Amino acid sequence: MKPNRPYVVKLCVFLSIVVLSFVQSQADSEGGVFSVGIVLPLTGSLEEVGKGVLRASELALEEINNLYAKKIRFIVEDSGSTAEGAAEAFTKLIKQEGVTAIIGPVTSSAAKMSFPIAQDNRVLTLSPLAAASGLAELGDYVFQANLTTDVVIPGGVKLTQERLAYKKVAVLVDRADLFSQSTFEVLEKTFVERELELVVTQTLETGDTDLSSQITRIKEAKPDVIFISTLPLEAVQILKQLRAQDLEQPIIIPFAFSTDEIALAGDNAEGVITFSTWTSFSNSPGNSAFVENYSAKYGSPPSRFLAQGYASVYLFAQALNTTRAFDSDGLRDALSAITDFDTILGKFSFDERGRAIYDPIILVVKQGDFEVFR
Repeated sequence: MKPNRPYVVKLCVFLSIVVLSFVQSQADSEGGVFSVGIVLPLTGSLEEVGKGVLRASELALEEINNLYAKKIRFIVEDSGSTAEGAAEAFTKLIKQEGVTAIIGPVTSSAAKMSFPIAQDNRVLTLSPLAAASGLAELGDYVFQANLTTDVVIPGGVKLTQERLAYKKVAVLVDRADLFSQSTFEVLEKTFVERELELVVTQTLETGDTDLSSQITRIKEAKPDVIFISTLPLEAVQILKQLRAQDLEQPIIIPFAFSTDEIALAGDNAEGVITFSTWTSFSNSPGNSAFVENYSAKYGSPPSRFLAQGYASVYLFAQALNTTRAFDSDGLRDALSAITDFDTILGKFSFDERGRAIYDPIILVVKQGDFEVFR
């Protein structure tokens, strides 16, 4: 026997009300908008990176809120460019604001301190830029949108060695920074595998400005190529001082070099090679529109760091709009399930540990801009 039609209508209305109430209860009280914490360095040594990533993230947010049914709002906290500041920002967002998702932080050192806080509180976290190996393995609620050092560096060294035929290498490394140390460890392992001779290693600490003694030792060792494993601002300082001492060897800076650093380094950046994750001339879906829209809105072209922030917001929005459960578990599962998703970085997936999978690119600075290294 068919069910009574009025009964069916009433049942459908009831179920619709239940579902709608559930969705609204999981979202922010202000109009059903989902709140996402953002932790970036808006003051301190990395403030230019942080402010740029925020601008790119806000551009993505504006586009997403016009595109998707589920709306997002940001609650922004400043990390002060320190790992401790990032941890404090995470704690505030979780304990005071009650967020269930955070985008940030940007450095690996900050992620190492903040990710355990997110994991302990079951808060989904996606870092747009942290690239040190082992961070996503800190828990199932933490993810990295940047390619990790152990993924990018071996291929980059292989290709550059084949093209440049170098045998002796020197490294300048920041011993106080986790990303720089992680990069150096992968470099050391790769040098052994490629039968390269590490003729000299010189260390510095974040914020050091006088590197004359380290550079003198590198000059005396006569390497074929020089690797720089530091944060961006330190890399710029090193470039200037290397050129001042007339070192003309090829210089390779894995990851920590973008168009912003080219502008800061000026002619000293000419010929620098970097292992990157994005370029403005990529034909990935939406990339040309991103470059055009960002440039028009803010008056300058975006860098790789900004592209990572922009893509991260789209990744989160994809998870939010595919999950059936608007809590951290549902978001985690939806983010984990992302496979071959079109982003400005290319086809994007997460592996089983929450690490990014997409194709890296090797670039070289020519006449003040990047081009593909060939």
